[in-house]
Amino acid sequence: MSEKQLKRLGFVHQGASYAYSYTGTAEKLYKTARSFAPTFVEPTLAQVEDRVVAITAPVVAQAQDLSEKALHIADDQSWPLYSKVVSTGVSTLSWATTTTPYKLGAQYMYPLVQPVADPALAKITNSKVINGTLSYWKPTASAA
Repeated sequence: MSEKQLKRLGFVHQGASYAYSYTGTAEKLYKTARSFAPTFVEPTLAQVEDRVVAITAPVVAQAQDLSEKALHIADDQSWPLYSKVVSTGVSTLSWATTTTPYKLGAQYMYPLVQPVADPALAKITNSKVINGTLSYWKPTASAA
């Protein structure tokens, strides 16, 4: 199932890959620590390791398979939800800008907050992180 590309939740694989890269560090640390174990403990450690692998391997494999399936289901269902959120947000914003409180705030309050609001807006507008996120989540006809 992993051959199928995720349309909207690809970042989950990237994050998981990043987290997985640290398991190699943990494994090296364990092997280093294990090398300091006394010789008489070696057979017992080997038995414990074998039992842990025997018990956990099937569980981990099943969890990985199920999580991949669940991720693809969520990815398939994310576009309709995302589209609904975007359309609702746009219509709400359109409505809000026509209200009297909005118009009064724009006329009387904005000049008071402008020295703080404009630099904050510029910082957000020029943010590479925010622009990258917005670009990633930009609605496209092909994802529909």
